[in-house]
Amino acid sequence: DVFLHAADAISIRPEACMVIEDSLNGVVAAKRAGMKVIGLTGNDHCLTGHREKLLSVGADSVVDHFEELVIT
Repeated sequence: DVFLHAADAISIRPEACMVIEDSLNGVVAAKRAGMKVIGLTGNDHCLTGHREKLLSVGADSVVDHFEELVIT
C-alpha cells in the first residue's frame, strides 16, 4: 500500500514507477504494486547471496552500488 500511496501522491501510474529496494519484502511489495524494481546489495546488511534472493522474489535487476544506476 505504501508504494501505491506514494505513486498516487505524486500522480504517477504505478507501472511508470521504478523502486530501488534492498529488502526482500520491499521488492515483493513493489512488484505487487505493479512497479519495476532494481535491487540494491550495497548495504552492510546484505550478505553473500543477497543478489540471488532479490532476483528470486522479483527484482528486475540488481546493482551493488548507487553509482551503477543510470536514470534516463
